[in-house]
Amino acid sequence: NWKTDPALGKEILEAAVNSCFFPLYEINHGKTALTYNPEEKNKKVPLSEWVKYIGRMKHLLKPDNKELYNILGNEVERRWSRIKAMSEHPLL
Repeated sequence: NWKTDPALGKEILEAAVNSCFFPLYEINHGKTALTYNPEEKNKKVPLSEWVKYIGRMKHLLKPDNKELYNILGNEVERRWSRIKAMSEHPLL
């Protein structure tokens, strides 16, 4: 239903993780730990790198939908910042 090419599965997954849309972390006994941080590996990519693969989301890359794309991008960054902060501060 996502209108993606199954042959691009690895690239799609890497883009999702490296754009922080799908961050990799775990919570153990209430403590959050990042299991992969694309910023530390210098692999973070813009959200558009993931969106371009997802057929049902490609419309967000059109100029008419820039505002919607920015809203999504801001929310992804907000959540990523929150997860990073939780992993850095054990009391959060």
